[in-house]
Amino acid sequence: MVNAQTIKDDLEGNENINTWKGDDCFTKTDLHNPLKTDSNNSFKVLEYSDNGGLHANVGFDLIKNLNL
Repeated sequence: MVNAQTIKDDLEGNENINTWKGDDCFTKTDLHNPLKTDSNNSFKVLEYSDNGGLHANVGFDLIKNLNL
């Protein structure tokens, strides 16, 4: 049996991502969407900017474990 799992976050309270975190980068999750369209209709966006480190990664923690 296959059970689909969805990871989502519109940064407006409709998500199952608990925390966003950056490794050698900066992240902001409270920015207004500058390019809102019919297919990109979220009011908020996540901004990622590399701070010049060797490797930059963006990660997140889920509210519930992902079953791989």
